[in-house]
Amino acid sequence: RSFVRLQSVDPGYDVHNVLAARIRLTPARYATLPQRLDFYQRVVQELRRQPGVESASVSETLPMTGEVVGFRLGVQGDAVDVEQDIVDPAFFHTLRIPLLAGRRFTDDDRTDTQPVAIINAALAKRLWPNENPIGRTLSLRRADGVPTMIVGEIGNVHYASLTDPLKSEIYLPLSQGETRSGMIASWVVARATHNPLGLAAAVV
Repeated sequence: RSFVRLQSVDPGYDVHNVLAARIRLTPARYATLPQRLDFYQRVVQELRRQPGVESASVSETLPMTGEVVGFRLGVQGDAVDVEQDIVDPAFFHTLRIPLLAGRRFTDDDRTDTQPVAIINAALAKRLWPNENPIGRTLSLRRADGVPTMIVGEIGNVHYASLTDPLKSEIYLPLSQGETRSGMIASWVVARATHNPLGLAAAVV
């Protein structure tokens, strides 16, 4: 019965024909965040050039890997526990996570532009029930003190387990550099038209 119930649970993403690889960089060789981001970008670009690749992306964490980055978000006198991921513009497309409102990240989201974030439906409902979250701002304790603007709302994703209650999630763009881990280790994900294991050589 438990197996049947799990089959009926929508994880919020599609891993069919998806290859995921965990990459950990050598700190001595990749000492700065720009060096690390450049490396991941080169890996993703190489993957996208492979025959049969639909899309490829990089992220700090990944659903169902046991890796969760969480913090407590203070909003209007309330404290909300949220889970955070740092992703590139192709992440939601690669995992086929549906966009419910607003937009995805783009290459125009840079360190010298307005800080932006994408939240899931659970967090939108918690903070602004029956209201449009797009254009709202959050204080995420950035070093520069600039509020972060919500530009998109996506469907809920089960990050830890299909049996756990849905969590509030916030996604930040990799290109704006607000990473807590320094991206010394990240996930590279590629979606193929068939046989994703054939892409492994492009990652190693």
